[in-house]
Amino acid sequence: MSALSKSQWHVDVAVGETFTLELPETAGTGFRWHLDTQLEVVGSEFAPPGGAKVGGAGVRRFTLKAAAAGRYDVRAVLRRAWLGDASRVEEYTATVDAK
Repeated sequence: MSALSKSQWHVDVAVGETFTLELPETAGTGFRWHLDTQLEVVGSEFAPPGGAKVGGAGVRRFTLKAAAAGRYDVRAVLRRAWLGDASRVEEYTATVDAK
């Protein structure tokens, strides 16, 4: 399975293949990653590191899929949902080429 991360900004995938985007997140602060993309979001989960305490840092793992061939942009914004873009503290962008 292909993967994107904060250090991986581009990925090539086959049409219909699922792949992941993993971004660091401390869910207990209320800041969560929100995606803006034309790709299908198949799933989203928060994975704390082994032995982590409640509210500690972990990884937000999105599972994505391209339904058709083309180039897609993925934009992720770390913000508090109830405050909208005014609370944005970080942004991540990547490119996905589906063939």
